[in-house]
Amino acid sequence: MTHLGTVLRRARKLMGWSQRDLAARTGLGQSHIQRVERGEDVRLSTLEKLAAAFDADIVLVPGKIHGLVLHLAEDSWRAAGSESMGAALNPEDDSMLFTIENTAEEK
Repeated sequence: MTHLGTVLRRARKLMGWSQRDLAARTGLGQSHIQRVERGEDVRLSTLEKLAAAFDADIVLVPGKIHGLVLHLAEDSWRAAGSESMGAALNPEDDSMLFTIENTAEEK
């Protein structure tokens, strides 16, 4: 399972943002962003602020396809990051995903 903090850090870097940049976009402190990236704070209220900063949705994803979804999300983050450098995003696909892997056993 990929740790949420790892996914967040990867998304932030793909956007070309520092922790300070992300903190300014969320209204959270930089030290709070550091704690999230280390996996020390995963409150829903924090995730909602982070998702809003990335113009993303919070989505529950079955564990069996989690890797595929992360791969697709990275492509979106790269496209969004390059948009800030002048490349256009596909207007049909202007969102990004934060995913939380569902590791619960199906009954």
